[in-house]
Amino acid sequence: MSTSTKDCAPKKARAAAEAESHRIAEEAARRNSGARGLRAILEEVMLDVMYEIPSLSGVKECVVTREVVEDRARPELVLESKAAS
Repeated sequence: MSTSTKDCAPKKARAAAEAESHRIAEEAARRNSGARGLRAILEEVMLDVMYEIPSLSGVKECVVTREVVEDRARPELVLESKAAS
């Protein structure tokens, strides 16, 4: 059975998001913290962009990767593509 790349993209995105949420949970466990620890970690990795995104137009998604969680790299902002006129 053949699947197009378009069909696979959402599945890959979900798999990546699931892997990163496991990394965040592992970090919270390492810190010996519960749900508040999860929230604190998310706030740490999203601090800059959560204030920046509301002032930007066309932000489609914010990509949190392993590097963002482990190395505190900046999350990637994916912008909506404008249709050519």
